[in-house]
Formats: sequence, structure tokens, C-alpha cells
Amino acid sequence: MITNTSSINNGFVSVAINQEPSSAPTTGLNLYSVIEDQERVANPKWNERAVAYLNRIDKKLEEKLPNFAFQNKIDEIGRYVQKKFSFLNSFNDWLNSNGHGTWCDKLATCLAKLPVRVARNIVNILYNIVKGCLYAAVHPLKSLNHLAKLLVMLCHELTKPETWSKMGAGMIGTSLGQGVITGNPLSIIGLGIGGAMVVGGITVGSLKAAIEAVEGNKLQSVNQHLLSQMQELPESFLTGFCMGLIMGGVQRAFVKKYIITDSQEAEKIAAKFVDDHNLRSCAYVTSDPSTGNITLHWNWGIWEDGGWHYCYADLTLTPNGCPEFVTNGFRIGDIVKATGYCPPEWGIDLFTTHLNWTYPASPESVLLNSYGPVTGASAVFNSTFNSDEA
Repeated sequence: MITNTSSINNGFVSVAINQEPSSAPTTGLNLYSVIEDQERVANPKWNERAVAYLNRIDKKLEEKLPNFAFQNKIDEIGRYVQKKFSFLNSFNDWLNSNGHGTWCDKLATCLAKLPVRVARNIVNILYNIVKGCLYAAVHPLKSLNHLAKLLVMLCHELTKPETWSKMGAGMIGTSLGQGVITGNPLSIIGLGIGGAMVVGGITVGSLKAAIEAVEGNKLQSVNQHLLSQMQELPESFLTGFCMGLIMGGVQRAFVKKYIITDSQEAEKIAAKFVDDHNLRSCAYVTSDPSTGNITLHWNWGIWEDGGWHYCYADLTLTPNGCPEFVTNGFRIGDIVKATGYCPPEWGIDLFTTHLNWTYPASPESVLLNSYGPVTGASAVFNSTFNSDEA
């Protein structure tokens, strides 16, 4: 057994055999880990095979379509910039390290470095975005293959339970950050989804650590997993919170207040509102392009005292989210029968509908709201975009 392994890693086996027991290495490196690494190389995972295949496509693409002069020039500039800032690699290594000692000391070190890590993560996210856009503009064909590799690695990251807990913490932070700036009540949804992801990721990760641990070390393995999560989740949460503040500030500063100006769009929104709240079909719909208000109109006649009395009821949907109801009807039963709606303050349970109304969001706001929770999971993006394989 030792002879076969020596052909795998001759130097390590000689050290393991010739060292005295008292001087045996205590770093955790052993013969079984070497064998495991060799088996991993011999039988690569699906993501490694996929990235290797895409790398071969990259080489073929370079052979068939060599770079133009301006592409090589821009690549040289990019390499020059990376070389100039290469001194930050040692700083990143120091920043990512939690030192040595007890778990209390490591956790204290992690919390002390947390603000700087968050600032680094935000700068790194913005840098990766700019870098990706420039790369796509300079190398349009290669960028598609590069994107495919990123998607493969991202899918691999999503198979890890700790990834989901980090994403959940980032989503919670981003929802809170955007909620503080914009006051959007939909942030509560992000808090719920993020909380579920954190709980699920920690639970599944702990179970996985216990199952994969050697008999007798299961509790220690679970403790190590929880300790690592205690160090990583605050970073994802705070990074997400800062990104939420940034995205919320961008929304408030640059995205104009969205109002409905098209009459056909207003009719579609009114029809959906009627269906969602089980109201009677209104007679017609009007919209005010200057304010964005959408008004649903009902009208009916009442025969009384030898003549017809014209009655109307108007329900106005406003961008501030508070519907306004106006009527000249003097009999509650007729109003309810005509519109299907009775304001709660009238004290009638029949046909009563609580009108929860949210004005449609602009495409820019939808993009920023969806972008924030994703960027909040900075640890996932760092492990994907900063991979050597990419």
C-alpha cells in the first residue's frame, strides 16, 4: 500500500516514514488527503469537466480568430493596471485571515475587520461589473464563453448549503437598506425570503457536516461549520445592507417617479384591479397623465319621488398607493350593489373589500430592486468571479 502511494507522492511518503512520531506534522495533511486529492484529479467533478471543455474552446477560438491590434493593446493596458494593483493581493490575504487562537479570538478579529471587508466587497463588485462590460465590448465572442464558465461555476456554488445562507443574509441586508432609503413595503418580502434561506442553509449545512464527518468528530465538525457561518454571514449581511443603501440612493436620485400616461395601460390596470378585488365592472376608466391617477367610474339611476336620480361612484387609484372613493349616492345598499365595494367605515360586512393597492413600478426600479439582493450575496460572487478557472 505504501509502495503504491509513494509513486503518487514520493516526497510526502518519505517524510511520513522517516519522521519521528513526536515530530509528525500536525497541520492536518496526511496520506489519506493525498490519495483523496489524486482521486479528485483522476475523477474531476462535473463543473471541472465543463470548465476544462470551455477552456479548450477558448484555445480553439484564439487559434481560429486571433486578436486584432487594438484588442491586444487594450489587453496590455488591463494587465498593466492589474500589475500596478497586485500589491493589494497581500492586503486581501491579511484581510481575509482571522488569525490564530480560540474561536472567540477569531470571531473578534473577524468583526474588527468587518467594515473594511465590506468596503472591499463593494469596490470589488463594482470593479467586476466594469471589467465584465469592458471585456464584453473588446472580446464579444470570448465573453460568451467566459459567461458560460461563470454560469457553470455559479451553478456549482449553488449546490453548497453555505451559499444559500450567505445569499439569504445578503438579501436581508439589501432589503433593509433599500427599505430605509425608499420606504418600499415590499422589502418585507425580501426579509422573509432571506430569513428562510439563512435558516435552510445553516440547517442543511450542519446536517451535511455531520454526515460527512468521521465517526467521533461529528459534533466538532458541526461546531466548525457554525463558527465559519458566524464569521461569514455578518459580512454578507452588512455588504448587502450597504448595497441596498446605494441602490436605494440611485433610485431616489436618478429614477423618476413612474406614472401611467397611456390610456390603454390604465384600462388594463383598472380591469386587473376589478378582478383582484371582486368588484362590479365599471362603466368606463379615465386617466390623468399629469398625475398618473387612474379613476374607475360607476353610474346608475334610482327612481324615487316620481323621477330618476343620477348617481355615480368614482374610485381613484393614485401613485401614493391610497385609493380615493367618492360618491353622491345616498343609499348604501345601492352603492354596494352597483360597485361591489363598501368602505369599511360604513360598517357593512356585505361586499366589503379592503383595497390594497400598489402602483406599478418602473422598469428601472424593478431592475434595481432585483439587482440589490443578488449583489448582496457578495461572497458568492467573489468565489465565482475571482476564480482562477475564470
